[in-house]
Amino acid sequence: MKKRVLIVTAGLALSCLFPWAVQAAVTTTAQTAITAPAVQVGTSLQNLTTTFNGESHAQAKYLAFAKKAQSEGYLKIAKLFRAAAMSEGIQAQHHAAAVKAMGGIAKASPETPRVGSTRENLETALKSETYEIATLYPAYIQKAETEKNLKALQAFGGAKTIEAVHVKLFAAALSNLEAWKATGDLYVCRVCGNVVEKLDFEYCPICKEPISEFVKIQ
Repeated sequence: MKKRVLIVTAGLALSCLFPWAVQAAVTTTAQTAITAPAVQVGTSLQNLTTTFNGESHAQAKYLAFAKKAQSEGYLKIAKLFRAAAMSEGIQAQHHAAAVKAMGGIAKASPETPRVGSTRENLETALKSETYEIATLYPAYIQKAETEKNLKALQAFGGAKTIEAVHVKLFAAALSNLEAWKATGDLYVCRVCGNVVEKLDFEYCPICKEPISEFVKIQ
């Protein structure tokens, strides 16, 4: 019961800063209370440097995947990977800001992306993003809750929400590759990294910023 009180208190405090991020964090804590994810967990600062590195690598990887998709004639999938790359970059910036605020230094290690066929790249991306929302971020959110680290909760909760968007889009593309050969529109929110196929709203469904924050992916 004591742990539940701490969770609610941290959540209420963070909700004043970034409601959509803390909602993901609180939901995750409830879902993972019984079974702890099998992932190496450090302090929240260490976890943030890990995720900054991971999001930075994902950005580079998706840009490489986009070039491959373009060369294979999958025009909308190429846009999807470019959109995901921009989204990952936004998440990396959020994590870097949290690391800096906690007195750390965010530095990504170099990594060369492994590029396969577009189908293989979609499978790789889907597997990676699914792991993050089902295992990695739940573990890190749980640790941030125990530390009552609001900056980490904001970063991890926000990233988990956006990665779920990526999973949905990657799965849709993988299930119907031919349909994604044709060009199509994709937009990214510059604030939270949300990715959408059409702008049929006034405010971002995730972070609630105005539609003017969305940029069209070329």
